[in-house]
Amino acid sequence: MVKKWNNNQVQFPSYLGFNYDSEKFVWQFSQSNQSWSWKTNEQMVAKINAAGGYVRELKGEMGDKGKTFKTNGWAQNHFRTELMGLEILIPDNTEIDEQLEINIDLCATKPIALTILIHLGENSHLNLKNKIHFNEGFSNLSLCVNGALATGSGLDYTLVEDSPNLVKQTLIGDIQCQRDAHCNWNLFPEVHGDLLGDLRIYLAKPGSGGEINLGCYGQPNDWIGVQGMIEHGAPDTFSRINMRSVLYKNSKVNFTSIGKINHGAHGANADQESRIMTIEEAKGSVNPALIIDENDVKAGHAASVSQYDEDELYYLLSRGLSTVVAKQILIDNFMNPILKKMN
Repeated sequence: MVKKWNNNQVQFPSYLGFNYDSEKFVWQFSQSNQSWSWKTNEQMVAKINAAGGYVRELKGEMGDKGKTFKTNGWAQNHFRTELMGLEILIPDNTEIDEQLEINIDLCATKPIALTILIHLGENSHLNLKNKIHFNEGFSNLSLCVNGALATGSGLDYTLVEDSPNLVKQTLIGDIQCQRDAHCNWNLFPEVHGDLLGDLRIYLAKPGSGGEINLGCYGQPNDWIGVQGMIEHGAPDTFSRINMRSVLYKNSKVNFTSIGKINHGAHGANADQESRIMTIEEAKGSVNPALIIDENDVKAGHAASVSQYDEDELYYLLSRGLSTVVAKQILIDNFMNPILKKMN
């Protein structure tokens, strides 16, 4: 069963600086568990179970989870449906030293929606790597990530995707951080086609911090539009947003990064960087925004859309490197701040 929400009855995410095709990106869901499969390290799961936690498939509705998505009608409606996906719970005072890697295979041709829920107890830590593979013939994914980090907890979350063919994907995420909790969210969507993303971290209590790191390569005919926001809702909070992309041929990428500091969040420290390297006739835009309602804060941003540096290219060519190798070195160096987060 596939359902499409009526576009006139839900509120779309707010995207600053660019427009997207609302007919192309329609939130969908499927109730067929045969459309996907997952696997992970059973020894890691056993260790989590022994500590009182779990990694399991989702069952039922969770309408209360949708309340954290205050401005996203898609997500609010999504949590009123029968959910399909995974739920991870790490109990209080539990540190999972090894990386938990979860591989998801999307094997159906019909559109589906998946949900990933992450709960971290007080003073717990999880390093999670989530790989999603789009098998040939799969065409449309709606993915919702929801996280709750309790006092003193830490989450390192890396999401990597790959697809052999053109797909459409809508990605919505919301992670809430309590006192002294920290979230590092790294994304590398190596998916070709159309991607619309709305990623948010909310720093609810003093001492909390968040990072969003996004890297992607725009291939021919790709359209990528991603908004990343970190909202400071309390004093002495910390945030960083770093988005980078290399665009080839006729691809288009639009990045919007928002650092929002609410009234009363004195001592907040917010910084963001969005950079795009264009190759050939590719087009990209970066839209940094700082929304500040407090005086005693530190905030900054940097943004650029440009090609590789001709002087650097000339230097590499003068050292005897071929043009192809020299350009690849410049591309790798440009993407390195994001790529090193993925490893």
